[in-house]
Amino acid sequence: MNAQDVKHAARLFARGLSRFQVVNMFTTRELRQRYRRSTLGPFWVTVSMAVWIGTLAFVLGRVFDADTNKLLPFISVSIILWTFLATSLNEACMAYASNEDYIKTINLPITIYVYRVAWANAIIAAHNFIVYIAVAILFSFIWNVRFLDVILGLSLFVLNCLWMMFILALLCVRFRDTQSVVASVLQVMFYLTPIIWMPSYVTVHKRLFIDFNPLYYLFEVARAPLLGQPLSSTAVIVTIIAAMLGWTLTLLLYARWAKRIPFWV
Repeated sequence: MNAQDVKHAARLFARGLSRFQVVNMFTTRELRQRYRRSTLGPFWVTVSMAVWIGTLAFVLGRVFDADTNKLLPFISVSIILWTFLATSLNEACMAYASNEDYIKTINLPITIYVYRVAWANAIIAAHNFIVYIAVAILFSFIWNVRFLDVILGLSLFVLNCLWMMFILALLCVRFRDTQSVVASVLQVMFYLTPIIWMPSYVTVHKRLFIDFNPLYYLFEVARAPLLGQPLSSTAVIVTIIAAMLGWTLTLLLYARWAKRIPFWV
């Protein structure tokens, strides 16, 4: 591997973005097939999520004896973000393997197939944000939201999600068992990360599993501004460093292995 390979890998990511029309075409067709003959289409996911969030807030509010006015907005934002992250990572594991025919017959940038997964889940997340808007208006914190902070927080969240997706897509096409490992790890991290419970429920001297959990900072940087709270400088620094290291690793891996993906699918 040399500098030329790294430049070629960087061009793969840039070319994938430049072919956004192709990404959108693939995504639109996939979503239409997924929700064919469905009355509400992707809004069924939104309805299901609203019911799930409401049930969680009701049950956990009584289990932890928590203030629902704080817990429900927290869970609403967390579940929307988690659904995007977990679904994107799980589907990224099959991004190349499930597009074997296209990869072997059509000359497209290999990165398009991961961008396709990310864009499909972004569209579904946009539908799910209807739940967030309803909760934000109902609990009146929408007026405290700073949209520049929201843009920064969501950008860092998505940037980190993307490099994880690209690495998992590469690993899973080479080692197919990785997909099962990813699903299991995500299931564990769902409970270890403050998503359906708030960090304030854990006493200070027992917070090590939170403070050393990178997903906590990833969620915090996107969640806090959506809840009308100030951005945590620690979360911003950690997620910026994670993005820099993650994308560097991604470039190096694709510089070395991207050319072999057609032979692995």
